[in-house]
Amino acid sequence: MKKSLFALIAVILSLSLTLVACGNSTLSSSSEAKKSTGNSSSLSSSSVATVSADDEMAEFVAKYLEGKGLKDDGTPYKVGLCFADLITEYVINLSEYLKLMLTQAGCEIVTAQSEMDVRVEDAAIDDFISNKCDVVVIHAVDSAGSSAAIKRLNDANIPVICIIRTVENVEYEMYVSTSDNVQTGRKAMQYLADAADGKEVEIATVQGYMGASDAYLREEGYVGVIGENANMKYVSENPCEWDQQSAEAAISDALVAHPNLWGIASHSDGMAPGVYSALRQANKTAKVGEEGHIFWASIDGAPYALNLIRESVMDCTIEQSPLTASTITAKAILDYILKGIPMGGIAADVPTSIITSENVDEPGLWGNYSIESKSLWSRTEEIWNSSLNL
Repeated sequence: MKKSLFALIAVILSLSLTLVACGNSTLSSSSEAKKSTGNSSSLSSSSVATVSADDEMAEFVAKYLEGKGLKDDGTPYKVGLCFADLITEYVINLSEYLKLMLTQAGCEIVTAQSEMDVRVEDAAIDDFISNKCDVVVIHAVDSAGSSAAIKRLNDANIPVICIIRTVENVEYEMYVSTSDNVQTGRKAMQYLADAADGKEVEIATVQGYMGASDAYLREEGYVGVIGENANMKYVSENPCEWDQQSAEAAISDALVAHPNLWGIASHSDGMAPGVYSALRQANKTAKVGEEGHIFWASIDGAPYALNLIRESVMDCTIEQSPLTASTITAKAILDYILKGIPMGGIAADVPTSIITSENVDEPGLWGNYSIESKSLWSRTEEIWNSSLNL
């Protein structure tokens, strides 16, 4: 009797351990890019065979993705993803959600990050060619300097999708812009112009890498609005290379040189931690509506910026969703490029919206989505069905 009881307990323990092991299984496609060292050896490969347990994701995969990443012989198509950096919330979300969708379709993903260095980017592209990638998605370092590497992809007859910024004098199947960058810049600066309401004000900017199209086009939008409003004066223009520490130093200097600074315009939420740090150190963190508040408009709609809006520190950010960009890119790859359907170099702009305290908690905002959840973003099917119906 005791032997039987002990045997029964052993079986129960064995089953319990099995269930725990199953419950801890996760998708493995999203971590390798963050661990990249930034040279050609940083390339990594991933392929996910299982579908998320999330019911909505499983339904979407079955309806739109399942099997599209596999060749007729059952082997996976190989997709190369090269990102200029994987630092900001924006780029990380774009990369991870794109990988999630492609791996759910069965693709093998080869990733690299170039750490804003065209030499590292060159090496990554050469490795993509050696690895016989079927398509390459590139978030280029420099709109001019990245041309040579992409031309080698053209020569190897590997289709290219440019994402976030354009590359000059090359052929690509599609350019996925994060938005119409000139209009996005205008929206951010127009918010400040409306808030100023004709009052004489001083504005400082923190800019991205000015050799990149997303930065210089956003600045064009800023300058356009400033030129239309004689009461607004640029007193500090600061190329910060998208870097938080550079943004912190730039705003710290601007606050010293211009004690009456009224507003800040940022090219990206990625620099927001640096800007906020400078404001805190200078005791310039008066909330929206309080005397001494420094108006602040930014671009992206990232989680950090949304929290600053909730805390009444930042006034607005212009949302341009990386999850929308990921969804459009995945559809282009799976429904067109891997099927041999030419796209002819089309441009796909991501629509924008202004986020303020009035709408900061809307669930469809990408900044309110957790990429770690590996779940289906609530607007994915809507974007999929409304985009690229060529």
